[in-house]
Amino acid sequence: MPPNGLDYQTLLSVYNDHTNVVNTLWSILQVVSVALLGFVYQQKQLRRNWLALLILSAAFSIFAFGNQAAMSRSQKVLVAVVYQMKNEYLLNTIPEKSGIKSVLRAHEARRVEDMHRDHSVFSVGVVLLIWITFMMGRLKDRKDVDKKE
Repeated sequence: MPPNGLDYQTLLSVYNDHTNVVNTLWSILQVVSVALLGFVYQQKQLRRNWLALLILSAAFSIFAFGNQAAMSRSQKVLVAVVYQMKNEYLLNTIPEKSGIKSVLRAHEARRVEDMHRDHSVFSVGVVLLIWITFMMGRLKDRKDVDKKE
């Protein structure tokens, strides 16, 4: 057993648990985003109501912030686990015949900052799409008014 009390089974268990958490949180973000955009695009009156869109945008932003915070916690754990997996003492406990050592040495966890950037770009994109519906409605209204004149 390594001096710090960790073994690969424990690390792999923690890694799998937190990978599942991150994947689940990404999936939840995507489902909520698609549902919100579908709802906004479906409701003509909603697309023209700036106050309702503002409230939906704020609510989604709060949700996205919380989702990102939860995802960050698990991503930090993943980064730490991958760092520990590269510990030479631990690597030396794995038989050479397994062939997994080279995989463990090569594996990189996504940096938390990169995950933040991707999450933020995705979330901002959703909010922009919400407001594009408003702008499209306004342009259509102006064209309709111009046609009547």
